[in-house]
Amino acid sequence: MIQGGTKGSLDKTMDGKKLAPGHYVMAVVTEGKTASVFLTVK
Repeated sequence: MIQGGTKGSLDKTMDGKKLAPGHYVMAVVTEGKTASVFLTVK
């Protein structure tokens, strides 16, 4: 979770592996609503 900023580390994925460089889409669901988060790993 990133709080109070715009940058963070993505080395804590569920499988413990770092994300390879590329473009990703993450679906976030809460309170019956869904949001898509688009991110780029350089």
